[in-house]
Amino acid sequence: TLLRTVDTCYNGAAPPCTGTSISLPITKRNVYTELPVGSSTIESEKLFDFNGQSGALTEEDDYGFGSGAVGPLSRKTLISYASLGNNITTMPSSVTVENGSGTTVAKTNYSYDQTAVASTSGTPQHVAISGSRGNVTTLSTLVSGSTYLTKTFTYFDTGNVDVATDVNGAQASYTYG
Repeated sequence: TLLRTVDTCYNGAAPPCTGTSISLPITKRNVYTELPVGSSTIESEKLFDFNGQSGALTEEDDYGFGSGAVGPLSRKTLISYASLGNNITTMPSSVTVENGSGTTVAKTNYSYDQTAVASTSGTPQHVAISGSRGNVTTLSTLVSGSTYLTKTFTYFDTGNVDVATDVNGAQASYTYG
């Protein structure tokens, strides 16, 4: 007995996609799932949008199961990316999750390189860099309405965490052997 059918289509091609050629860059991927239920089928879809230059995921739409057709939108995830330079192209600046009605149910904001790094000495083959390092220095998570809980981090010049400050202000300092 067939348990499920999965069809994956790229760049807006419609199912069935078994004979459709794929062209680069891949900017969309749709994954369709069909499940047999008695004498009929139920179908769902996951839609992925990608940045055509970096290939990074920018949106994921999850559709529920529907009888004979894809069901309604159940969740949408939107990802924005920070402009950090130095060929750092896929570090998120925010990740937002919405329910099927478009209401935000989760959100996390990321900020990078807001503080100077602590110097280390004696690190072999260690040279100074200029520009962004891509270190998350502030991480803010939405908890209710417009209220966020925020964690902060400072780093050594090697990229290791120096001090992590949690949402209650408690700090953890790190040392490395």
